[in-house]
Amino acid sequence: MPAFNAGLYAGEAIKSILSQTLTDFELIIINDGSTDNTAQVLTEYQAGDARLHVLHQRNCGAAASMNRGCALAKGEYIARMDSDDLCEPGRLARQVEFLEKHSDIGLCGTWMVAFQGEKETLHQYPSEPDTAKSMLPFQLSVAGASIVFRRDTYLRISVRNSPDVGATDDYLFVVECSKHFRFASVPEPLYRYRIHPEQVTNRESERQHKFTRQIRLKQLEELGLKPQEDELDLHEAISDWRLFGGEELIEKAHDWLNKLKRANALQPLYPEPAFSLVLRNYWFSLCLRHSRLGAWIYQRFSESPLTKGTRVRLDDRLKLLAKCVSRYDRSSIQKLRTSSDH
Repeated sequence: MPAFNAGLYAGEAIKSILSQTLTDFELIIINDGSTDNTAQVLTEYQAGDARLHVLHQRNCGAAASMNRGCALAKGEYIARMDSDDLCEPGRLARQVEFLEKHSDIGLCGTWMVAFQGEKETLHQYPSEPDTAKSMLPFQLSVAGASIVFRRDTYLRISVRNSPDVGATDDYLFVVECSKHFRFASVPEPLYRYRIHPEQVTNRESERQHKFTRQIRLKQLEELGLKPQEDELDLHEAISDWRLFGGEELIEKAHDWLNKLKRANALQPLYPEPAFSLVLRNYWFSLCLRHSRLGAWIYQRFSESPLTKGTRVRLDDRLKLLAKCVSRYDRSSIQKLRTSSDH
């Protein structure tokens, strides 16, 4: 657990770990040059529990701190934890149980509840390894701070000794892990992610955006693609669920997703049929968000090669059809009103 100026929340985070139903562990906390009362809080908790080990260092960043903690870990498994978050009491027990039942899986996360005051949002992640891997060109498909991984497999990861990249740079770390072993998530909300103004994601948002773009680009290149800047911008917009436009833009997005499907057929890096289903799901979500285009978008979805050959749930088809018809009717009514005004 890296900690930088975490005095306000570190105590709660520590208590949630020390209260785990699985009790055989060591909690390594790296105080990364904090200038608030973090050192005092950590010292107080260390005095009360022999499982807690605190190390103090000059500020080196979260990645270097995480790497140092992982290098010092002696257990069979290594668990990630941020100093401002919380765990449910059964988190570690469930994840260790999951890994011991699935010897082919080297890393697992959990579902996550993001909370800010009274507001809570549940984030679900794939429990099926092929789906989790197939989502990686678009997004991190596991809650990074919730991961538990095998120590012996971690030692094989090429990025682990980088001073700039470590387990806290979750996206690249998981992408690299996926080249060595399978990963998935325990389908239970066992990790609580606190949203507040001082968290790392807010302090380093610009850096993380650039870093995420580089990770996506690298995966596309490994598929044999050499995307132009406008294609990479399009891929980013699809991945971040922020693509909105008219028929021309929808056609470009469709062609790009289809290009990914063909590239993976030539150079199969992602398992099928999971990869095709992931592409279809992005295509469906895109069409659903553009239901204002009416009958055209429903027909485009139905006739697309991204849709054909995959089993679309009847509920999803009806949902898209209902939204398209509803938007079409409202548009028609508005046109009639406009005509009558003239």
